[in-house]
Amino acid sequence: MRYFSPMFNKNFAAGLKTAGLACLMGTVLFGCNSKPEKEKSSRAQNPRGDRGVPNDEISSCRSIEALEILGDANTVISRINQNTWVSWNIDDRKLNTRGLSLNYFAASGDGEFLLSRVSLGKIQLSQLTGGVYRQKAILSLNASNYPHAEFSHDSRYVLLRYKPNGSRGMSQFDIYDIEKAQFKNSFRGVGIKFIKLADEGKSLVVGYDNSFDKFVAKYDVETHQEIFRIQLPYYLSFTYLELTQDRLVTKNRNTYSVYSLENGEQLYQGNFKHIYNVDVDGGYALVAKNWKESAVVDLSDGAEIISGKSPKDIILSSCRLKSNPLRAVCRERVEQNKIFVWGIETGESVITCY
Repeated sequence: MRYFSPMFNKNFAAGLKTAGLACLMGTVLFGCNSKPEKEKSSRAQNPRGDRGVPNDEISSCRSIEALEILGDANTVISRINQNTWVSWNIDDRKLNTRGLSLNYFAASGDGEFLLSRVSLGKIQLSQLTGGVYRQKAILSLNASNYPHAEFSHDSRYVLLRYKPNGSRGMSQFDIYDIEKAQFKNSFRGVGIKFIKLADEGKSLVVGYDNSFDKFVAKYDVETHQEIFRIQLPYYLSFTYLELTQDRLVTKNRNTYSVYSLENGEQLYQGNFKHIYNVDVDGGYALVAKNWKESAVVDLSDGAEIISGKSPKDIILSSCRLKSNPLRAVCRERVEQNKIFVWGIETGESVITCY
């Protein structure tokens, strides 16, 4: 493997092409990783420990602990006991499936795909089919730690980030095409604080921070060309990056900035202590105005849809926003087996569980 200094001509980077791999991308991503496609597809076998949806329903939710609300703000994964979990639907309170292992570490926004740990260098991709999570592929990684994973909004791709063996401080990034069952691109880089798949997996948005140089850049995955770059103040802490379908949101100290995801043009700024969640489809954000007040902000123009005292009976950091109708789905603070559905537009709120 060959590496280049992070300070070089980005035109050279855009022009470099290596078959099947992502190479130099500006001053952030560099080097080509000749990574073979080490995944093996299965014949949709039922993974060990998973079984179909039982006919009988759990009569009480007292023993269930809500673990995670998925990105669609309609699917919840809850723990029944130490080794058993269930996936269920908020609107109709129906069970999607259950599993006898808590080794999963990432799920697509709609819960169709799960990633679970097999060993340090292997992860299992499973797909929800007929009420059962069935093994779709085993992905082999040259990893010295367990990867962080993030699915694209359309659940077609998954981005894996990990430290490869012998990386010398670099991070490895693999983009896996679920539909084609193969790795789309692989590359290594340093100084990358945030990385997101955009435009349904066609682009990458990278947040770079090496203490003295901070910026956000968007790259074309196929051509490796830099589409735009947003220079951030080097003297402010870069603590947040999130995307909607057409907006890019960053936060430096208490100032959040909203940019066009198409060309990187800054649209406006605002001041909030924290951003809890961004609704990708509707373009809303749940934010903390101060220690006692929260608000829902329309990211198209920065207008506050609703603001007031933060609800005391929910965990705000667990909330997921959902549009049409606008609502927040959160874990209940005291009884964490229950889910609080906060009707922002209707003003009606309910507590539910499977």
